[in-house]
Order: sequence, then structure tokens, then C-alpha cells
Amino acid sequence: MGTQIFGWVEMKAWYPDEWIGVLRIDAIIGQHIHGFGSMFLEEGIDFFQPIAAGRGLPDDISEEVKRSHPEDHWGYTWAFWREIAAINWDEYFVPKSPSIYKYTRNAEGLMLLNWRKYLHEIRDPPSLDFTKDDEVEMGDTRYRIVHDPPLQRREVLHAGWPLVFNTMQFIAEDKLRGNENVRIVVWFG
Repeated sequence: MGTQIFGWVEMKAWYPDEWIGVLRIDAIIGQHIHGFGSMFLEEGIDFFQPIAAGRGLPDDISEEVKRSHPEDHWGYTWAFWREIAAINWDEYFVPKSPSIYKYTRNAEGLMLLNWRKYLHEIRDPPSLDFTKDDEVEMGDTRYRIVHDPPLQRREVLHAGWPLVFNTMQFIAEDKLRGNENVRIVVWFG
């Protein structure tokens, strides 16, 4: 199983002066690592610079967040609505080099994916033609070269994220709340 994201949209209550959880996000946003990685993860993502990585939990988290985050989770962070609203969703990521997929034959004779990396990450790349998409088999190993197209930041989001962002915007636009009184708090497991 890969990395999963959990969290809440919180808003500052009028009275008493405290944060309350208004929307639990994990059932809505899906588990596409590049989508939440482009906003919150500091390591392991090759695409976009995250906007709010590694901040930890706010000191004044809501009771909903306190009850929801297990001790064995990691990567706690948060962002105000104004930071989410300022994201350039039209930003492009252009891969530095082609992706290389390495497959290895198992005991049953099936080729199974061993790893995927960019060419610039491999110390001793195999002798292949990296100028075009190609697939080469060498003994029990198959290499597949793929030139990934440029990717917009908006393209890495699961369909549930707009609902989360629209909820944050709706709350922030309330005249008594504003951008500093709406935030998203997330963590990973």
C-alpha cells in the first residue's frame, strides 16, 4: 500500500475562539500521491514544489483533528486558504529526462515492475537509445523508455480536491471569517 493522506478543513469559530473541523477530507480526495504531494509532501515527489510541507501540527488544532490523527502517522502540515488560493494551477512540470521502467522476470516467467526512475537519477544507465520511446529485453530484464509529456499542476489532482477547495473558499468568503480563519490540516500514513 502506498502513502495515504488524512485531514480536515478547519475554521475559526466565532465563540468560543477556537478551531473546529468542518470537513474530513480523506474520503473525498482519493489517494493520488502526486496530487497531495504537489501541495504538502517534502520528499519523494518529482513534480512540483510543495506549498506547505513539513510545518507540523498547529498548536491550536480542533478537537476533530485531535481525535483523528494516530501517533504512528507522519508528515503533519497545514495551510491557510490564502495559500491554497494563491497556487498557480497552470504551472507546468517538464521532465528533465525520460522515465525508465525496469522489469525483472520472476520464477513463473512473468515480467514484474522492479522500479521506475528518471534517466538523470540512474548512476549507470543501460546502453539504450534514450532519444525515443522504446522497449528492450536483456536476458531476464526488460527496460522501457518513456518520454513523459509536460504536466500541469491541476492535472495531478484527484477529482475530490475541488470540493475541498470550494468548501474552504465558501467559508473564507464569509465576511466574518476571512482567509486566515480557514485552513487545511493534513498528515500521512
